[in-house]
Formats: sequence, C-alpha cells, structure tokens
Amino acid sequence: MNSMTGFGRGEFKDEKIMVVAEIKTVNHRYRDFFIKIPRQFQCFEEELRTLLGSRLLRGRIELYVNIKFLQEKPVHLYVDVAMAKQYHSMVREIAQLFDDVENDFRLSMIARYPDVIRSEEENEKYLEYWPCIEIAVKEALENIAKGRYREGQHLKKDIVKKCERIRMLLQEVEKHADEIPANSEAKIREIIAKHELKEVDANRMAAEIAFLAERAAIDEEIIRLKGHIEALEQALEAKGDIGRKLDFILQEMNREANTIASKSNITQISMTMVDIKSDIEKIREQVQNIE
Repeated sequence: MNSMTGFGRGEFKDEKIMVVAEIKTVNHRYRDFFIKIPRQFQCFEEELRTLLGSRLLRGRIELYVNIKFLQEKPVHLYVDVAMAKQYHSMVREIAQLFDDVENDFRLSMIARYPDVIRSEEENEKYLEYWPCIEIAVKEALENIAKGRYREGQHLKKDIVKKCERIRMLLQEVEKHADEIPANSEAKIREIIAKHELKEVDANRMAAEIAFLAERAAIDEEIIRLKGHIEALEQALEAKGDIGRKLDFILQEMNREANTIASKSNITQISMTMVDIKSDIEKIREQVQNIE
C-alpha cells in the first residue's frame, strides 16, 4: 500500500551533460501529470509520461528536469546574408543623408544587429541524450516509490488500529442492543401513564412493543458493519490502486453507522456510535492520501 504523497530526486552526469530530475506527488482523485523540461527535450514528454505511469498509479505527479551541458551545446550558428545586406544598404543610405557627420561604420556593427547572426539548434542531436534523462528519472522514481511505500505503511498501521478500536466499540453497542425490547416497553408504559389510560388491551400492547423493538433492532446493521471492517482490512493487503476501493468501503461503513445511530433509542448506544463515526471519518481522511 502506497501513499500518494512523496518526493524523489535522481541525477545523471558524464563529461558532456548533467541531468537532475525531481518528482513531487500529492493526492488527486485520478492520475494527473505536470512535466517541466527544457524546450529542446519536450519531444520526450510522451516517453516520460509512460515512464512515470509505470510506477505511479494515482495522484498529481509533477516532474521537473534540469539539464546542463558541460561541453558545447549542439547549436549551429549561421549568417542571414539577406538581412546583413539590408542593414548594410540602410546604413550607407543614412550616411549619404548627413555629409557633415563622420562615418564610423564598421563590420562589427552589422554583426551586432538583430537576427544577422542566428542560431539553429541541431534537434536530432538532442535525441542521443534520452538515455541520460531516463537514468535520472528512473532514479527519482525509485526514491519516491520508497518514500510513498514507507508513508503508506504508516497509514496502514494506523488504519488497522482504528479498525480494532471500532470493533471494541461495537462490542459495547451489542451489549446494550439486548436492552432495546425492554426500552421499547418502558416507553409505551410511560406514554400510557402520561395519558392516564386505564384500559389497555394486553395483546395490542404486546404487538406495539414488538413493533417498536423490531424497528429499533440493530443486529443486521452491526453484522454488516463488522463485514465492512473485515473487507477494509483485506483491501489494505491488496496491491496496486486500492484507494478508491477503500473509500467505497468506508462510505458503506458510514451508512451502517448512521443507521444504527438513528434507530437507537438507548443513550449509551448513541454515545458509542458518535465515537465510531468519528473513527470512520478519520480513516476516510487518511484514505484520501492512499494510492
């Protein structure tokens, strides 16, 4: 089980180039990529997505790649001859307009004019650097995977503890569940006494008590809630993308807990269910960060 939060760094360096890759991940409902890499290497973006997706199944995934050339950059310089000739022609024309001004025109002036000397990157040469980038990104992936796993194990340990606590609280609820029929009878007798009803049909009263007790019965909900706890613990042992499954199980747990709380007419059960619902909500918050 992995957390969706993590950070990893990887590096590659030889005599020509140095590549530093940093990966940061945070929780997200789906898998969302953000890749920042120098423009010349954006042709590798699809390969990088595939590489990241092979290890990171869910979350907001941010990759930053910094590349520094330690030798000459693969750039070709050339002269825009047409542009240079136009600049030269324009300067001579200006010189003819002002006879009384010294002509200090030099060749270096033309070379400094915009776009006279241009650079053209030899993009095909950048392709040879993919193995260098791949090594750095794989190292970053390895490091972030270790961190996400460690964090995931901490979350798992804490969730298991909370599940054990919910089980203990449910045992308390079961102890008081047997009091429901007697509590229902007490409520009916209280109503009878309040309204000073003298003649009450014994069979009708027994039927009403049975009806109220049946409506307030929580045995089935307790059994289902226990089953959901077992399903949650089993899902924690599974591999891969389990976060969404855990979230669904917790929704079901919360539904059963709400039903028990709403049906209960016993104060002790209601108070215990508040604690159970609180623990379920805490687990749901943790699950939002599980891959």
